Amino acid sequence: MLNLLKRIFGDSIVYGIGNVGQKLAGMLLVPIYTRFLVPNDYGILAITTSVVSVLGTVLGMGLNGSIVRLYHDESDSSASTRGAELLGAGFVAYLSLGLPICLALTIMGAPVFGALFKSMPFYPYLILAIWTAFFARAPMIPLGLLRARRQATLYVTISLGKLLLSFAGVIALVVGFGLGVYGAVMGTFVVSALFFAWTMYYVIREARGKQLHLRSAGLALLSFGIPLIPHALSGWMLEASDRYVLERMTTLSDVGIYNFGYQVGSIGKLVLMAVSFAWVPIYYGLAKKDASQASALGGRVFTVILLMISSVTVAVMLFANEVVGLLGTKGYLEATQIVPTIAFAYLMQGMYSISAVVMLQSKRTRTLAMISVPCAAVNIGLNILLIRWLGVMGAAYATLISFSLLWIVTHFVAQRIFRIQYEYGRIATIVALVGGIYLALLAIPAILGSLGALAKAGLLVAYGGLLLLFRVVTLKQMRDVFRTLVGRRAETPPTL
Repeated sequence: MLNLLKRIFGDSIVYGIGNVGQKLAGMLLVPIYTRFLVPNDYGILAITTSVVSVLGTVLGMGLNGSIVRLYHDESDSSASTRGAELLGAGFVAYLSLGLPICLALTIMGAPVFGALFKSMPFYPYLILAIWTAFFARAPMIPLGLLRARRQATLYVTISLGKLLLSFAGVIALVVGFGLGVYGAVMGTFVVSALFFAWTMYYVIREARGKQLHLRSAGLALLSFGIPLIPHALSGWMLEASDRYVLERMTTLSDVGIYNFGYQVGSIGKLVLMAVSFAWVPIYYGLAKKDASQASALGGRVFTVILLMISSVTVAVMLFANEVVGLLGTKGYLEATQIVPTIAFAYLMQGMYSISAVVMLQSKRTRTLAMISVPCAAVNIGLNILLIRWLGVMGAAYATLISFSLLWIVTHFVAQRIFRIQYEYGRIATIVALVGGIYLALLAIPAILGSLGALAKAGLLVAYGGLLLLFRVVTLKQMRDVFRTLVGRRAETPPTL
């Protein structure tokens, strides 16, 4: 178990550096946006980003996740050729679908988007969004292969390189040339086009000199990935449709404020993504070799991941005022009230993501779609209902309820497919502790503003003390894990 944690921890650190770098760059852009863009412009940027996300989801056809999963079906001796086949087949499929869709939307998309958005201009923002989605999604295909090969360092290097170029481009156009929200959208478009060119180079280099069977590989990818399109679209609806409903029912200024609070509240996703990127290929390999071991270790790893995410969640809840005040201007201070709810929602989303790995390993992508689509529909209904009553806070509550429902349903269905030996007592204790802190902050919101940073740090330490008090984790377990991670042998193999 400890050696497995060491592998996960090592890859998670690398992915975490990449994710933190991406989030940090995004956060560094927030104070620039809040100073150079009025809330209305920030609302335009939020809608544009959502369009890029949902269109990229359709264009991607689940190819990234398909490559990670199908790569582990082959023996180690055939992995190199199999990787090149999956890469080439994925890119050909991407071009075959993506180009016609984007051309059609460019030519005939104005009335479609006009019906979807009441105040969002098609030219130039949505045109740029269409082609940004096309260029930006393609690099996820080779990045999927790097994840499957556990080349975490190269994956992060490429991802951070793209991010730094985007950051520099946006700064130059927004600040240097004073182009405002147009500069922010254009900067992302240009860098995405550059990395699309890199994708073509990488695919050609990998395929050179190898005899590939693209047709069979393409069919396997699409069979696994196509059901992931409605699943991924449902994921987008769960994470971003609230901005769309807000745009229809409130103002772009409200969208901008909510989007800012959402970004701060979702900081916990950094830990989730880092650990998930590391754990998924390891779990695939483990399940292939020994299903009983995957069942036992899967439950223990779930507890460890939940401990990590919950600690970040509590920190985000407690320090919401400080982060919002640091990154935003006075016009964005209302976003503070949104942060704790979104932070708690992402704890639920993290639990769902780890539970869903079982279905991906079993190739039950259609089952995932059958779960996520109804949950997305519930989310949209809740947004319409709660935003009408509670404004932007209604959108936050809808996100929390929907993510919680998604995890509960996914967990019970996944257990019927392949039983993981979860440590339910520890899981319930962690969720109850975080939920208690959340409800206290909800009932007495002024506490966030009245307490100083030192007092909040004390409360965070107290959360760790409660974990020890309720024996979710012990000092000996923490010490042995630390010894293993730093390369020293634990005194005795602990049960985590």
